[in-house]
Amino acid sequence: LLPVSILSFDAKAENDHQVKVEWTTENESMLENYEVQRSTDASTWKTIATLSARNESGLQQYQVYDNEPAKGRSYYRLRITGNGAVKFSTTKSVFIDRGRLGFRVMPNPASEQLQLQVNTEHPGAFNIKFYDMTGRVVREAQKEVEAGESSITFNNISQWPAGMYILAVFQGTDKVFAGKVYVTK
Repeated sequence: LLPVSILSFDAKAENDHQVKVEWTTENESMLENYEVQRSTDASTWKTIATLSARNESGLQQYQVYDNEPAKGRSYYRLRITGNGAVKFSTTKSVFIDRGRLGFRVMPNPASEQLQLQVNTEHPGAFNIKFYDMTGRVVREAQKEVEAGESSITFNNISQWPAGMYILAVFQGTDKVFAGKVYVTK
């Protein structure tokens, strides 16, 4: 038996793209590591982070963020190692719902105007960027969309040189869509 008391262990979705795992211990002694493990079926586990134990008396608080959680139901636990022994924490369940999110560019190729159709379950803000083939941003816009179907129109495409452009759509720091757009004269 490992000499440690786990006073609390919790895993909670911070948002659709991040799970916070935190725990508090007491009386650590001769421990090596805390492995944070995730499973989508509660039987096959993958270690997503490893923290060294502090091995100090008194309360110790730890936290780890899972920045790539699985969509749907996931399970989290600690695998505690030390002195040749292994101990597991209780298991916590977290549900991640990224929701429906789809994009469509029309027409493509475009000559006068371009429409970006957005279909989403949740309202949100998007940062939309068009890059030329040198990687330079030629147009950028921030748009708020409501849940459901929305259309964002870009006029004056005819002022751009003919050719291929890369359209990238970001939600926060996450790129949620990228595609090629062709401009003709």
